[in-house]
Amino acid sequence: MERRQLEYFVGVFEHLNLTRAAESLHVSQPAVSRSIRALETELDTPLFRRTPGGLSPTEAAERILPAARRILGELTALVDAARSGSVDVVGEPRVALTTSTSHEPMTSIVAELLERHPGVRTIGVLSENAAEAVAAVTRGSCDAALVGQERRPSGSQVRAEALLVEEIMLVVPPGSTFDSAERISTTELRGQRFIAAPAHTEMRALLDQLVEDLGCRIVAEVAHRDAVPLMVGRGLGLAFLPSTLRELVARAGARMRGLDPPVEVPVWAVTRTDPTPAAKAFLEVARHVAGARL
Repeated sequence: MERRQLEYFVGVFEHLNLTRAAESLHVSQPAVSRSIRALETELDTPLFRRTPGGLSPTEAAERILPAARRILGELTALVDAARSGSVDVVGEPRVALTTSTSHEPMTSIVAELLERHPGVRTIGVLSENAAEAVAAVTRGSCDAALVGQERRPSGSQVRAEALLVEEIMLVVPPGSTFDSAERISTTELRGQRFIAAPAHTEMRALLDQLVEDLGCRIVAEVAHRDAVPLMVGRGLGLAFLPSTLRELVARAGARMRGLDPPVEVPVWAVTRTDPTPAAKAFLEVARHVAGARL
């Protein structure tokens, strides 16, 4: 079994399409097809099924994916270690992020990680929501995840620890009726227009409850959090965002106000039970950054 076979296998698994996998790997499609067939012959089991929508991984492919990623990561770390001289830890941990954690605490973690361990290059992988981020760690496509949600994340081969608690804030346009208050009761939001976060997020769950209870109206749903403060600043509606995005909101000319009573959500670090040295370094730095923020 060669490293190239594992790289092609992971590429096909990620894209579930031979053409797109070959393009991402910068090789020809026949080369990828031959490599996958050779690997299936060596393992004596099929890894992918052809379906009308493309390729579908078999149970065997699902089982070996985490090991394939781990082996490729360790091979990369081996090469980096040989070239790094005095660098203590090397590697490329893949970290699944939601749109809120991709700003903070991720930015602070990467900054300190580079200072402590210059041989570690973190790869951030954006997920649609916390559940998808945790699933990425569970299936082995990511080494760690940073997610904000009420319940402790769970899954096979993963563990979670609370890093910090972020507050969900109301984002308001300057000069609005809510601009002068430090904290606002949700009952005061009756009938207000809102810019919504995507479904299956803590912010969306809070808003959906207000829509049901107070007749609030969703006028737009925005997947990228960066756009939300800009829309609020234009007066299109209010929004809920985590307190970690305070700087982003201020740059857009909007304001953040607390809710009364406060609404708080834990931020969890999720890792595999068998983390690589680089993933361990990421977690240690994340703990330190979180402790400094408390």
